[in-house]
Amino acid sequence: MKSAAIFAVIFACSCTHSVRFPIKPGTKVDERAHLTVWAADGKHPLHGVRFEDGYLVGVPSWQPPQCGECRIRIPIADIDSIQRRTFSDRRTTLLGVGLTAAFVTFLSIMSPPLFD
Repeated sequence: MKSAAIFAVIFACSCTHSVRFPIKPGTKVDERAHLTVWAADGKHPLHGVRFEDGYLVGVPSWQPPQCGECRIRIPIADIDSIQRRTFSDRRTTLLGVGLTAAFVTFLSIMSPPLFD
């Protein structure tokens, strides 16, 4: 039961979340940014993304960004949406406070009494 509560806190306070990313040719994208591209043929987790000549070009996230032969090209007209993972200060703070409270509670329950 206690472990279930700890996992609930961790999942409720995850440190990242997804936000929509604008589909605009010429938009500069950090090479390390991980984007999820939803297109007509499915979901594509990519990084090393750039826009060129009516296409979004990127490398699957499980490949190194420098992999030239790994690059895929998706026509911008076929893209439904793009999402980017971002870091959340508030959620990270809540996660830290929740884990600290859980740890202190665990120590108080499991440790022997200091005074008899």
